[in-house]
Amino acid sequence: MVGANLSPLFLGTVVVYFLIILGIGYYGYTKTKDEEDFLVAGREIGPLVGGATLSASQMSAGTLVGTFGVHYLLGFGFIWIWPGLWAGWIVSLLLVAPQMRRFGRVTVPDFIAERYRDDGADGNYSRAIGAILIVLAYTVYLSAQLTGGGIVFQSMFGLAPRLELSLWR
Repeated sequence: MVGANLSPLFLGTVVVYFLIILGIGYYGYTKTKDEEDFLVAGREIGPLVGGATLSASQMSAGTLVGTFGVHYLLGFGFIWIWPGLWAGWIVSLLLVAPQMRRFGRVTVPDFIAERYRDDGADGNYSRAIGAILIVLAYTVYLSAQLTGGGIVFQSMFGLAPRLELSLWR
């Protein structure tokens, strides 16, 4: 039985952690009044919190597990990913973020529709294309997250990987 050999300290820590996360979520729920509050924190966060948010979203299970795996597979040549990531963040900080703030938009599809004056049904063509691209990108991103989470749980709980794909038999 999984979990039978977990210590009470570990289980208590997990319960306290989840209660804290639920408390933070409830606090955010009570402070959120509109879409802008939800998506960009009412435009009231500073560079320190914004940078921490960006780091938390980029340094996730999929990135961590995937990057170390690719480093192991390709060796030292993959070291160039790090300057590329930093350059991308700096370009976003210096070029993209000020433009979006000036245009007063919240999402990238909204910004593109406004910036390029999409004339199709109030910019819905560019918003639809942006939404499709985001769904495709996040499908890949979430598959990496689930794989990374699975590897972490296998390590934490001593579970053996189990792969059953009935479609492939």
